Amino acid sequence: MPARELQLWYVEHPGALEWPADAELSPETTRLRRALIQDDPPGSRARAQERARELVPVRSHLSREWWRFESATVLDCLLMTDKLVVTVTGTRVEPLGAATPWYPARSRLVRDLEAARQLASGRRWASVLISEDPAPDGTPEALERALALAAPHLDRAARDELRAAYLGNLTWREACAAVDLRFDTLPDTTAALSTGALPSRPSCKSSRG
Repeated sequence: MPARELQLWYVEHPGALEWPADAELSPETTRLRRALIQDDPPGSRARAQERARELVPVRSHLSREWWRFESATVLDCLLMTDKLVVTVTGTRVEPLGAATPWYPARSRLVRDLEAARQLASGRRWASVLISEDPAPDGTPEALERALALAAPHLDRAARDELRAAYLGNLTWREACAAVDLRFDTLPDTTAALSTGALPSRPSCKSSRG
């Protein structure tokens, strides 16, 4: 789940947000977000920010709020022991994508790195990306270029932690080879795991199903 500091950053920097073309919101949420993001009607932004500042620290992470521009999500994969936490971001042939359409500069990869950091609680932590083919935005260099915008609520030291904890980008074939599994026997979707169905040809795998 996104940190409260990030939610507050969105509130304090509404000019960095983008209104998605396909957004489906209640009339009340639409009114309050228009006030915050577009200052519509003029002068309403300051009041919306003041109201959000009061609510962000006290409301549940799981509640749906007009000021919550990034919702809690389910990780593709989480590996956790008493000494180590690893989050796995999985893609098929689609781009890595944004963690929220309201702030496209924040990638799923950075979100999952932050999740590992939050869940670690004193343990070592890391994150890995697995994709069908090497992802252009999954290289360490691409991550470093993206971090300042993707994690704007963190200081330089915290962003350096995220960069150092990134294990890199594996393809699904490489991941299978690393654990001695046949790539062509894996199911196409998580739904197929319960039915025992197998793919008719080799294909990429994703925990998103």
